[in-house]
Amino acid sequence: MASSSSSPSAPAFSSHSWCYDVFLSFRGEDTRRTFVDHLYTALEQQGINTYKDSVALPRGESIGPSLKKAIKESYIVVIIFSKSYADSSWCLDELAHIMTCRDIRGQIVMPIFYDVDPSEVRKQKRRYKEAFTKHEHENKTKVKSWRKALVDASSISGWETRNIANGHESQGIKQIVVEISQKVQQVASSANENLVGIVARMQRLKSELQIESGGVLMIGVWGIGGAGKTTLASSIYDEICRQFDGCCFIPNIREESSRHGLGKLEEDILSKMGVNRVGGGRWVINNRFHHRKVLIVLDDVDHLGQLKALAGSHDWFGEGSRIIITTRNKHLLVAHKVNVIHSIRLLDNDEAIKLFRKHAPRDNRHVEEYENLSKEVVSYAGGLPLALTVLGVKVLIQKALITISEDGKFDMHDLVQEMGHHIVRGEHPNNPEKHSRVWKELDMIEAISFKYSSEGQLQRNKLQRNFRYGSENQLKRYKRLLHPIVANAKNLRWIE
Repeated sequence: MASSSSSPSAPAFSSHSWCYDVFLSFRGEDTRRTFVDHLYTALEQQGINTYKDSVALPRGESIGPSLKKAIKESYIVVIIFSKSYADSSWCLDELAHIMTCRDIRGQIVMPIFYDVDPSEVRKQKRRYKEAFTKHEHENKTKVKSWRKALVDASSISGWETRNIANGHESQGIKQIVVEISQKVQQVASSANENLVGIVARMQRLKSELQIESGGVLMIGVWGIGGAGKTTLASSIYDEICRQFDGCCFIPNIREESSRHGLGKLEEDILSKMGVNRVGGGRWVINNRFHHRKVLIVLDDVDHLGQLKALAGSHDWFGEGSRIIITTRNKHLLVAHKVNVIHSIRLLDNDEAIKLFRKHAPRDNRHVEEYENLSKEVVSYAGGLPLALTVLGVKVLIQKALITISEDGKFDMHDLVQEMGHHIVRGEHPNNPEKHSRVWKELDMIEAISFKYSSEGQLQRNKLQRNFRYGSENQLKRYKRLLHPIVANAKNLRWIE
């Protein structure tokens, strides 16, 4: 299958900038319980994180924000064109959004023509012609963009199920999965090549993982914040995940467990492993994975209870399983009796200078001045990859220590975030009312509630109950309870 036309430009992101490896677009009536179900299972068994919408949209509705988000965050989009694909305005809306995302984000689009000729799709003949005759009356404003999306997508070299493997569906799916797997592996390898010092560190960790041996091993990757624990674990995950019966990468456990609780993380593991069940979390993990060889990465663990809930014991998992845990807390790993504690190695002097120079263009500096600056910064950063990256930004305002996603969300590394918290707390350690910013729930209640009168205490309690599940609308509703200075702030916003 040719891939040169499947993506207008090379992806600008590493494999972990995408939430999904593959997004499946299909007409449910034609293929959900047959071809798509078999393809999805085969992809998941190869460790390819695949999004398959399991809910049929009621007639007349358009695709929602969650589906659009999933499309945007998928590295590869596989479109299964079937006979009645064009009958669905939902499918056509989805297709138009896919092709727009492809043009903007450089995703790979791979079409599969299921029991339909590519020319029927491209030229809108036969069943596709009938569908568009109907759409001309019901959705005239969208027809032009739908036609263009069909032409563009069907012009990409793809698979015809009638011809691949002489029409044998199971063998054809195997061939498709092999090629998709190669695409996913390419982006992982490409990302690793651009990471300073990653290859040697991956080799060291892989030797400790003993992939070819039996047994169940839990490996802790331990180091200070910003040392590259997550980067190392994700790089290893990308390289070895297809050697397991099932695999999942659970990021930001410290933050996510604080926000949503351990139950949500348990459900995430089950969902990513293809277990569609809500409730019974740790019991189901133990029961379902007891005989499976799995790879699980638990990123940024900070509490023993998290490990007990998500990877409670070696006997939860089948022979050959590997559990990788990243954390700043070495005692946590000792308490959980992991097999190996892998201490993250900071960058040496040469690696540190190389990383800094990647993020700090020379501009108009003289060679000697630039060399001296590099050495000073490297000495100051002490081999911390995050510090070198931040210090190496050409102009700090240019990145402002944050990234902004396409949907307008701000993201900041937790080490930089903690530094900001520490600075604010240092202004008035024992008086949150005087803090310039408030982020903890109890501090917020303390800062904006009335004094300790009996009436004020009742208002404080009411405020506390509602802030726990608060939103911007609720914030407006309870504005009268806020401190007068805060209540008069016109630009007051609830930030999640």
